[in-house]
Amino acid sequence: MKNVNKALLVLEIGVDGLKEPSLDLSLEECRQKLIFPGAKRIFFIGYAFRLGMSVEEIHQLTKIDPWFLDNMWKIVELEEKIKKIVKEERIFTSLLREAKQYGFSDRRIARLLGKDELWVRRLRKKE
Repeated sequence: MKNVNKALLVLEIGVDGLKEPSLDLSLEECRQKLIFPGAKRIFFIGYAFRLGMSVEEIHQLTKIDPWFLDNMWKIVELEEKIKKIVKEERIFTSLLREAKQYGFSDRRIARLLGKDELWVRRLRKKE
């Protein structure tokens, strides 16, 4: 399910991938948001991973297939790798390639890197 990011782009709801909600939730508040299905639950799942919840914990609350949740965890994990590279002021083309395989848009990668979308596109085209 490497196309979660692409699916979110197709929705045309103004998001460029699996980004965290603009809310500042505690772990318990996030758990409550996960229990009830809704249009934004996918974003709360990403937020829950960032808060340290496991696939199994989220599965217990949402009843969403662990396979799907594991793929969402991989997207969040990849976002964190990209953010870390920014802090180290370097980027590896292999990581950029992996992000594209997981459906990250150039715009999402640019936001994670603190760069502009054209910069990411040029870097990707140099590959």
